[in-house]
Amino acid sequence: MGLGYYIGIVVGIIAGLASVALLATIAKKLGGKVTMVKSKKCEEYDERQLVVRSKAFKYAFFTLMFYVVFVELINELFEIPLLCSFGGTWIGVCISIAVFVAYCVINDAYISMNENKRGILILFGGIALLNLVITIAGVLHNEIEFTDKIQIMQDGVLKEHAIISVQSANLTCAVLFIIICATIIIKALVEGKEDDSMDEE
Repeated sequence: MGLGYYIGIVVGIIAGLASVALLATIAKKLGGKVTMVKSKKCEEYDERQLVVRSKAFKYAFFTLMFYVVFVELINELFEIPLLCSFGGTWIGVCISIAVFVAYCVINDAYISMNENKRGILILFGGIALLNLVITIAGVLHNEIEFTDKIQIMQDGVLKEHAIISVQSANLTCAVLFIIICATIIIKALVEGKEDDSMDEE
């Protein structure tokens, strides 16, 4: 990996941050409320939300821990190192994030008092779409391979195995943000039906 590879990573990170900032600006223009920088002057969550979020952090931590153990077990017991890579680790991180967000959304503790659903959905939907476009464009131009090949010495024999590549990260991010948006939308629909049933009573 030459200097160009690392420069590409840095440029990609900068472009990603700029894209998020642009999406946040668009969300605000469309009536959404998104907090990009936390302010110490105003409270973002009430006490009940903070308790829920602390539980969500715990569940996310245990989810990631179980994922790591699962990856090591299938590698050690079945000699399948498919998830033993940055791409595989990133899948575990995104699963734990999804657990955290889902638990918070279900218990009304994800969106802060300075935000609204529209802003979050526009921002996260835009991030999901951006990552999907990058993935699809890479596949169409044969620039993305979701797995890499590695060689591992096992029982005195050099064997070739497939592992999840770092190039799968955009697809993983897209799936994560789609799940988050779907959770928020489903929660809003359920609350809407509950409100309608209460009005009928």
